[in-house]
Amino acid sequence: MKLLLAVLCAAGLSIGAFANEAACIQGDSEACLEQAIAYDRGDGVERDAAKADALYKRSCDGKNAVGCHNLAVSLEDAGSATKAAPFYKKGCVLGNATSCANLAQLYQTANGDSCALCVKACTKEAIVKDETTHHLRYSDELCTSCGECVSVCPTGAIDLAAYP
Repeated sequence: MKLLLAVLCAAGLSIGAFANEAACIQGDSEACLEQAIAYDRGDGVERDAAKADALYKRSCDGKNAVGCHNLAVSLEDAGSATKAAPFYKKGCVLGNATSCANLAQLYQTANGDSCALCVKACTKEAIVKDETTHHLRYSDELCTSCGECVSVCPTGAIDLAAYP
C-alpha cells in the first residue's frame, strides 16, 4: 500500500484520481468526465487544461452529453467557436439542454442576427433570410447539395446529412 501511495504521489494523483483514470481507460465515460473536471479545476491533481480537454473528448466520444458540453465550453472560451459548435451539437443531441442553448447562441452574431454567410453563398436561393424576423429559411427542393453553405458557415451549423 505504501508503494502504491508513493507512486500516486510521484505521479501527482490522488487515489480517487487514479481510480478515475483507470476507469476512464476501461471506457467509463462518467469516470472520464469526473477526471476531466478534476483537471479543469485542479481538484486532487495539478490543473491541466489540455488533459481536461482530452478527457472531456473521451467522455463525449463515450456519449456523455456533459462531457461534450464541457469540451465545447472550453473550446469556445479558448476563442474557437467553430471547433466548439460540433461538440455543442453532439451534447444537444445527447440531451443536454444547455448545449442546445449555447449552440443557438453560436448560430447568431453579437447583435442577435443570423450571420447569413450561407445565404450569400447559395446561388440557388435554397437558403433565404426573412428580413422581418431575421430567421433563415431552407428549401430542400431548391438545394443541390453543392456544399457551398457548409464551407462558409463559421459555426458548423450546417451539414449535408440526410435526416429522416
